Amino acid sequence: VMQTAAHKRGEIKPGSSLYRLDNENLVMTAFKKCEDRDTLIFRFFNPTDAEQTAELSFFREIKEAYLCNLNEERQEKLKTEKNKLSISANGCKIVTVELVL
Repeated sequence: VMQTAAHKRGEIKPGSSLYRLDNENLVMTAFKKCEDRDTLIFRFFNPTDAEQTAELSFFREIKEAYLCNLNEERQEKLKTEKNKLSISANGCKIVTVELVL
């Protein structure tokens, strides 16, 4: 959630959003600032028993993305394409992604 003062510098297009996770089986639990870096953390979980894959897209271009553990420590660099990345989650697992926008 964010609050802003009235201004006339631009418009938000209808249907715009901060993020899009295109698999309804996956549940977003956090979208926040990283504790130790000036980056964003996107966290979700897979409540099903089966592996799920999804395309995750954001409101801005992704410069870098990393798979992290729950302590937000980088584990693996992820491949991105403009404002999107493909991600998978094993059954009953939590996934944390760090974003450099």
